Amino acid sequence: MALLLLISIGLSFLKAPHLLDIASILSAPLHLKCLEFIPGPTVYSEALGALVCGQALTNSSLKTTLQKLSLIHLFVVSGSHLLLIDQIFSKTRVPLTIRIIALGLYSLITGWQAPAVRALIQILTKLFLIKKNSYFPADLRVLLAGFFTLLIFPEWWNSLSLLMSWSASLALSWRMPGDQTWRRTLLQQTLIWILMLGPLWGLGSLHPLSCLYNLILGPLIGLFLFPLAVMTFIFPTPGISVFESFMTFFTTWGAHLAEPIIKSELPMASVPKLWTWLCLWHIGFHFARIYRCRSQEADA
Repeated sequence: MALLLLISIGLSFLKAPHLLDIASILSAPLHLKCLEFIPGPTVYSEALGALVCGQALTNSSLKTTLQKLSLIHLFVVSGSHLLLIDQIFSKTRVPLTIRIIALGLYSLITGWQAPAVRALIQILTKLFLIKKNSYFPADLRVLLAGFFTLLIFPEWWNSLSLLMSWSASLALSWRMPGDQTWRRTLLQQTLIWILMLGPLWGLGSLHPLSCLYNLILGPLIGLFLFPLAVMTFIFPTPGISVFESFMTFFTTWGAHLAEPIIKSELPMASVPKLWTWLCLWHIGFHFARIYRCRSQEADA
């Protein structure tokens, strides 16, 4: 709880150090170079650019379909991209220094966007705590990472993408009960959708079908789509045909699935309300963790 107070105090007294401008200047040429390496020609160049390089998605048809299906986050470079890369590096035992440099470089390549930077800081925070043999619950690590992100880049106080990334990461931090993997996955995805209700209010679709698609299709497509796009960059000759086949299948069936869904016309929630929403969830997680610990002690 003290950290929540520190966030508000820090943001009240902190003056912008223009670090974001410096990072943006460093990021711009790397981001353009990434876009130049998009393999082609292909009708899905924009999708590849969005998935790998963090390019804004402007295709109105694809964008509308993704918003209706509540799958727009799959085509935006987010914290999940960095977490997936870090997991691969960890399993392949890539040296820690190289992991950190590679993740920082990829954050610059993708435009130094708030979700990726927040995830980078969260990974660095976790590694630092491990090195110091300090234990912090996962939800508090999310809080620390968000605090440091805003402390370094206070301009992101009004960033909706930061709020989305933070909310999703908080949901993922909660360890779900049960021994069955499918049950834990379903509960985890349901919690993610609940926490994302605030940031997606008026932006995505809150239709029951879109909720179902997000719960079922989101994890399956997300784990497959980003690696496929990266492999298309590395091996363009076979990769483009595979990527085009998948995207054609996805856009065709996605349009059919999205047809009965009417895009939400609700007004978006204001940024102060969204920060209140996020803080309340952190408080709820805090007391839920205390309750769980006491229950486990009582059972023991």
